[in-house]
Amino acid sequence: MPFLEAMVRSKSLKKEEKEYYQAQMLKINKNVLGALCPELDVMDVNGEKTKLSALLGEKTTILYFDDGECSDCLLSRLRLSTNVGMNNLITAGEVKIICISPKKYSVEWAAEAKTWAKNWSIVASEDAVKEFDLRIAPSVYLIDGEHKIVEKNILVDMLIR
Repeated sequence: MPFLEAMVRSKSLKKEEKEYYQAQMLKINKNVLGALCPELDVMDVNGEKTKLSALLGEKTTILYFDDGECSDCLLSRLRLSTNVGMNNLITAGEVKIICISPKKYSVEWAAEAKTWAKNWSIVASEDAVKEFDLRIAPSVYLIDGEHKIVEKNILVDMLIR
């Protein structure tokens, strides 16, 4: 944040550059630990529109942002979806996983996403990049039962542990 603040105050940057850094600051500030999970319009693999808040769990929700193209995303998604302990927590209702593609919904994406984990909510929203700090891929957020951000950009290994 100090770097971004300095960039926004800089007199040597163009207006467009300052606007970019200002947008980064706003996005990061929306996603601080303890903040409410940002609202987002999403579309599921069946083409149904809903709000992200309607999908959040009553206990713990994992938001798993997956662009579908990076190799780290594929490996992490496979590890998370096949982990016995995580699947037991999902079955017990202790954890809910929402996989969000930060891209525009398409029929091709939906066909592919339907082959992913059957016990996850899988949605797409091109607005995700505006609302969430997604500087790393995959980005993983941990949301509590009150829909507050508990942790963000955690590694899947840490999450599984």
